[in-house]
Amino acid sequence: MSVPLRKVIRACLRPAARQARRWLDSPPPPKPPTTFQWQTLKAGPAAGIQLKLPSPSVLSDRIVNGQFEALESQLVTKLIGNGDQCIDIGGHYGHFTMLMSSLASEGHVHTFEPVPAHAQRLSEAVSRSKRGNVTIHEMAVAETEGEMRLRFADQAGDDSMAYLTEYGGVDVAVAREQYKSFVDTIVSTKTLDRIGEEVSEFGKVTFIKMDAEGAEAAIIRGGLRFLEQCRPRILMEIHGVQEALCCADRLWPLGYQAILLSTTKTTHPILWTAVQDDTAIEVVAEVLGQRPIVLTGNTVDR
Repeated sequence: MSVPLRKVIRACLRPAARQARRWLDSPPPPKPPTTFQWQTLKAGPAAGIQLKLPSPSVLSDRIVNGQFEALESQLVTKLIGNGDQCIDIGGHYGHFTMLMSSLASEGHVHTFEPVPAHAQRLSEAVSRSKRGNVTIHEMAVAETEGEMRLRFADQAGDDSMAYLTEYGGVDVAVAREQYKSFVDTIVSTKTLDRIGEEVSEFGKVTFIKMDAEGAEAAIIRGGLRFLEQCRPRILMEIHGVQEALCCADRLWPLGYQAILLSTTKTTHPILWTAVQDDTAIEVVAEVLGQRPIVLTGNTVDR
């Protein structure tokens, strides 16, 4: 190749190289602001339900496309009957609340959500869908009644995790990322024992979904009388082995067994049922495609 030809090639490539350097040196474009919009779930057991979800949002896309907590959603669908009375502790965007409402159409769902914005959107979803079998309680469930400090991530992202500061929250990567920007507020708290007394007019509670960002063991301690009397099935998202052991210490003496739903997640979904509940084990086996590990305090059944 002659020297003049090399010069010509360099001259042709120089503008493209300068443009590439400008692109590399430029700051990334700002993310579009997150807004909340009504979206209809397209797939999964809750298909057809409308929820007010953040957009744009990876989490919302998973909820809409039936990918959010898919295994747990299948279990709920198979475990809740038409006349069941349910409690949802940690309603968040309302996926499980509205799913349980559909399944227990002649029963009732009591949802406890302490983040004010979440509770408001949940109430709007219930009203929009004309779900007369759902009651939204803007409060936290805890070991004691009164007031506690709630810390929650602001609405800049696609999620707003929250925890009661007295219980410390959850120390995982996603939580550390979310809690870079947060606000505190004081919320009312109620015990599971008290809730059990107040909702008894609707009938015996048969199912509880609980995701309380590290407060699970405290909630159990505040509901021992109610749990011993009713022994509802409890679908619980447990954050860490220590929290799981604390829950087990309280639930095993009450006659509960722990059916493990996953051995790979950072958080550990567990279905707690009465030790005589062979039906629940069969349902979990059907959903998992294999017999689950069942813990009863002194034995492990595979």
